[in-house]
Amino acid sequence: MDLSGRIWGATDAERGASYPCDRLVTGRREGWTRAVDVAAPPGVLFRWLRQLTVAPYSYDRIDFRGRRSPRVLLPDLPDLAVGQRLLVFDITDFTPGAHITGLSPHP
Repeated sequence: MDLSGRIWGATDAERGASYPCDRLVTGRREGWTRAVDVAAPPGVLFRWLRQLTVAPYSYDRIDFRGRRSPRVLLPDLPDLAVGQRLLVFDITDFTPGAHITGLSPHP
């Protein structure tokens, strides 16, 4: 089976691990595991992920109506909530400092 593009940056242990999103998948599934190393403490990384609720950090001109996404962490980020939109998915579960799990709405 050709796995090119479906797996990169992940260790064998990460590929075989269980994740909170696993319970959301029913029926036939296709595994994709992508990982990056981040040189930041988990709490700081999680704050940056939370900050995606207020800015897209992608194509600011298109996705953020020309405003520039903040380049520093904002002090008062909104609390996360199940059902909240985060980029292209709706939050289904989260554990502060550990994970944010979401599901893309069906077209």
